[in-house]
Amino acid sequence: MDSNSVDKVRASRDGHAFHERWAARRALKLVFPQDGLFAIAIEGLSTNETAKPGEAAEDIADLTLFYGNGDKLETCDSQTTIQFKYKAIPGLETSSYLKKTIQKFTDTLSGYEKEFERELVDEKLTFSFVTNTDFSSHLWRQSNL
Repeated sequence: MDSNSVDKVRASRDGHAFHERWAARRALKLVFPQDGLFAIAIEGLSTNETAKPGEAAEDIADLTLFYGNGDKLETCDSQTTIQFKYKAIPGLETSSYLKKTIQKFTDTLSGYEKEFERELVDEKLTFSFVTNTDFSSHLWRQSNL
């Protein structure tokens, strides 16, 4: 299937459904917590967040998970920012496809480090992707840097 034959409206709806279903399944874990999940924010940061890590942080946060006893970076034990990547046409995730997302993850780290010690940010903040496709093999190779 090529990109010209994709129904863009249907693909958009499918992408939203993918996001919503994944977030709903994760939210159900708040009912019977087993892993310390305390709160979630959908499409952005917590409304209680007092830090101002920047526009990229809001942009990139399709789902933000808070563990411990707080719903902001300062009070939680850990915070995971999740970016959903849905492709209507099956294909591998590549570094070029993820480039803008990774830059926003980096900008978010920098934004938080303007307000908190780097050690605290490194200890608490993580990022992840949720996708309906596989990562290309070059994304899994270990760097020799």
